Amino acid sequence: MKKQIISLLIIQSFVLTGCSTTSKSVSFGLATGAVTGLALGNGDHQKSQTGLAVGALVGGIASYFIHKSLEKRDATTRKETLFNLEKFDTYGQVRESRNLNSAPFSLSPAMVEQDYIETHVQDGKRLIEGHRIWSISEESQWTPVRNTKQRKH
Repeated sequence: MKKQIISLLIIQSFVLTGCSTTSKSVSFGLATGAVTGLALGNGDHQKSQTGLAVGALVGGIASYFIHKSLEKRDATTRKETLFNLEKFDTYGQVRESRNLNSAPFSLSPAMVEQDYIETHVQDGKRLIEGHRIWSISEESQWTPVRNTKQRKH
């Protein structure tokens, strides 16, 4: 029974730490680890106190790193999505207007230029690491799309 409760607490900590702030995740990890360590103490006062302390420490540290890895994964996903909008069919979608007399429009992609700045020393004191700079050279525009379907009257 103890193994099932411990397993449930561990699974619960993995699931619930991904949808909260870092402090809430660590607090939850501390509490889960403390309860797990206390349960492993088998009723012996000395073992229970040691288990509580070790469990809280391990739970807090584990939940911190789990939370940070989930934040990093989410940030990477957002970045990849923003830089690859055309890959996800975000541009050029045709949407029907609510007004039946108007033509559908599509949104053209913005033209983005990329410049690479080489690593260099500035003013003899500062090392500027090589980096990229993106700039929008042409904004997106709404363009009418000709309807290729012939309507029957």
